[in-house]
Amino acid sequence: MPWKPPEPGAVPTLGFDVIDWITEYLAAPDRGYYEPFLLYPEQEDFVLRFYEINPRTGKRRFRRGVISRPRGWG
Repeated sequence: MPWKPPEPGAVPTLGFDVIDWITEYLAAPDRGYYEPFLLYPEQEDFVLRFYEINPRTGKRRFRRGVISRPRGWG
């Protein structure tokens, strides 16, 4: 069965599950106590796009990806 978008322009992605996993299981660095790792909005956008699914084939659209920013950005 082909994927039907809930709204125009929506694309299927596993990114929401990946973001949930990151905040659930990864800790923020350089903390003396546990604090969940939270992504910046631009990082979330990258994860959502990177884990897009092709609605026709059901396969991930991208195999590799890079986000490059200055040191200390995120």
